[in-house]
Amino acid sequence: MVATTTTTLPGTLPGVGRDTKPVVFTTPPKDKKLYRRITLPNGLLAILISDPEMANQVSGGSESDVDMSEDGSGSQDDENDEDSQSEQEGSVAPSALVKKAAAAMAVGVGSFKDPDQLQGLSHYLEHMLFMGSKKYPDENEYDSYLTKHGGSSNAFTELEFTNYHFDVKPNALYGALDRFAQFFIDPLCKADALEREVMAVDDEFSGVLQSDGCRLSQLRCHTAKSGHIYNKFSWGNRKSLFDEPKARGVAVRDELVQYYRQQYSAERMSLVVLGGQELDELEQWVSDLFSTVPAGKGARPTFFGAGMPYQGGHVTISPSVKEGHQVMALFQLPSLTNEYRSKADEYLSHLVGHEGKGSLLSALKAKGWASELSAGVGESGYDRNTAAYVFEVHITLTEAGLNAEPGNGLAPMGLLFQFLSLLKEAGPQQWVFDELANIAQMRFKFAEEEDACEYALRLAADAPYYAPEHLLNGHYLYDQWDPKLVNQLLDQMTPSNVRVDVQTSSFSNIPDGPVQQEPWFGMPYISRPIPEKILAQWGSASVPAELQLPPHNNFIPTDFSLRSDDTATASTSGGTAADTQSPRRTTRSQTAQTTQEQPTGTKARVGQKHSFNGSVISNSSKSDFEPSNSVSATPPVMVCNEPGLRLWHKLDRQFETPKAAAYFCISSAAMYASPAAAATTHLLLKLLEDALCETAYLADVAGLSYDMWPEGLAGIEIKVDGFSHKLPLLVNYVFQQLVTLKVQPDRFERLREGLVRRYKNANFKPDKHATYLRLYAIKKKMWPVEVVQAQLESLTPKAVQDALPGLLSEVCVEALLHGNLTSQEALALGHQVQTTLQAKPTDADSRPRDRVLQLPPGKPLCHR
Repeated sequence: MVATTTTTLPGTLPGVGRDTKPVVFTTPPKDKKLYRRITLPNGLLAILISDPEMANQVSGGSESDVDMSEDGSGSQDDENDEDSQSEQEGSVAPSALVKKAAAAMAVGVGSFKDPDQLQGLSHYLEHMLFMGSKKYPDENEYDSYLTKHGGSSNAFTELEFTNYHFDVKPNALYGALDRFAQFFIDPLCKADALEREVMAVDDEFSGVLQSDGCRLSQLRCHTAKSGHIYNKFSWGNRKSLFDEPKARGVAVRDELVQYYRQQYSAERMSLVVLGGQELDELEQWVSDLFSTVPAGKGARPTFFGAGMPYQGGHVTISPSVKEGHQVMALFQLPSLTNEYRSKADEYLSHLVGHEGKGSLLSALKAKGWASELSAGVGESGYDRNTAAYVFEVHITLTEAGLNAEPGNGLAPMGLLFQFLSLLKEAGPQQWVFDELANIAQMRFKFAEEEDACEYALRLAADAPYYAPEHLLNGHYLYDQWDPKLVNQLLDQMTPSNVRVDVQTSSFSNIPDGPVQQEPWFGMPYISRPIPEKILAQWGSASVPAELQLPPHNNFIPTDFSLRSDDTATASTSGGTAADTQSPRRTTRSQTAQTTQEQPTGTKARVGQKHSFNGSVISNSSKSDFEPSNSVSATPPVMVCNEPGLRLWHKLDRQFETPKAAAYFCISSAAMYASPAAAATTHLLLKLLEDALCETAYLADVAGLSYDMWPEGLAGIEIKVDGFSHKLPLLVNYVFQQLVTLKVQPDRFERLREGLVRRYKNANFKPDKHATYLRLYAIKKKMWPVEVVQAQLESLTPKAVQDALPGLLSEVCVEALLHGNLTSQEALALGHQVQTTLQAKPTDADSRPRDRVLQLPPGKPLCHR
């Protein structure tokens, strides 16, 4: 059951409009934030969000004496820092941390409005608004203020809107909003910053020159219909924004300022402010700071009459930077912006992108043509806008799929149109829609709290497109089954309406041209009509027996009850369980109290209090029924320590959601004994993933996923997480498939080819290569990637099948189960895994251990 929050609160400010009929927002049950929707006299729409959990932070100190950053920097670059990111991922839960306030402004104009003579102008303007305002002329004032108060900022330009956003410590929110508002009131767009910022735009463009995704996106723009709004260069660079305009005598700053004044208008803006203050106070702030934003330019531009961007029945072939081959079918659909309640595109995405038995992907894999497939309308502006929705079927090809008749990657298109014929013949299936609706409702009800800044920017972007009452749940809303619309979309998915893109590292082997060149990225491409004979074959395709509608999903959970646990007892095998596992949950009020009192930096102290080398030591003297000083800092308890199995458990008492996570480390000395063993182990995991695909996909749709990866000397790791009700079912299925795995020669080559390609691309990016070299320098035993790749290329199906029993003959399982599982359930699941493996148990202390070398200080290391 979902909760509702109404905006009917007293004290509306003079001139500030609220909806005549109060807006009732639908919220997840655990969302305790308060929401209000207002419209300022200038037409600016604002969503105000008051988070009670921030309230104690609002009064805790003044804006002038707060500095959350440890190193004096709060820039967005910190988010990409490896050490900073890992520290955040390992920190305590959000409710025990200092929360951030946030704000976002979505301005309803983007790259679609770029003038032809200044392509990329919207992106350029986004940069220039950071360069000071009349009230705050110092171009570093905004960023300096945010940095001082533990915040950060960013912005991005889409096709129909531009989004500006920041986060900051709650008691510094007003000052940040004041500086932020000036972006939209009186920015300076300083002349002396023009060239510097155009170089920043140019640097962004240069950074994606080797990105296959960005190259393909721009190629689609370049080959769109002449004069269409897609037929632009939205990135912008020095050439389009500075050099060429200057050569033509264009005053770029004058054009920039004119564009700002013509396009940036209050009634085109939607603002979201999230803080710890009460709604009335937030409303007063927004009214004071944003009511002077200029208005009068009318509603935000829409492009419903722009027409379809691409010529149907064509294929475009281009080279890929990375090793590999992709084929993409693009179906141009009318804009579905107003059809979010029926989600007909999501219905088709679910069926076409399905990976279960009878699916399109299964048929492609059986032929050895493809390894991966995704389908649907993407989230970028080019995928969904008021001009068109572009439904893309993206297929990762094997060599066989690239070269199969009629060649050039077109072979899978025949099966795609056969599957679409199946959907048309079967007709719309309401039970499929009902399953999707059930799953979406479940995900919304138990949604985890988003990062404040991400939440604000998403709501700001969504506000113009959802009905006011659906702003929070519109993405999850499936309440209008529309079979007529489904059929209308299927009618658009025809050979004559399809655009096919092929991106391949074998471009030089394409037999015929002519070859053209995209001017901005400088890449060659071939574009030509698909032969009528092939289009006719696709259009008359009959449905083969192997293509079927998906089965009903048995992984959808129905039990959402929360577990309690009795006091964990010591393992009979010598492990000690801590007394920190209380026999019942703390109450909500107790949890709130303890998290508010929990100081920051707990993570560092936890390691000093508890040892995990075979036992858990608690320094707590409280009784089991007393709330801990920090619920999140309570370590896992080792509930089993016996030969072959060491198991840790931690019952969730903080988030109180019916979800759990299970981590299993399978240690075997044989798995990394040689480069050949490492190659075999990694390939076995890929074979296992392929064997699991059809069934595990159903679990993934139902909110239950798994992952697995090799961990060098440590063996392999398997993670299963999601809704706890059906988690044991998926865990058991994964391990049963592991021990009974049969290597199928017809699928072996496809998977080996994909893994070899992954090894070839492993160090393609400089940052990835640097990370690899760092690990190679400090690890005592690590097989070079090129040596493992060479072993992969020589493996045979028989060799891999013969190696499997030896790899699993002597293992130790170490597991951590956390979340909505009792210790008894965790222990039973661990023993079930051990029983399924049927391996000779190995003591945990005798497992292979990774060793890290101490490098000599001040000595350079040279890699050749």
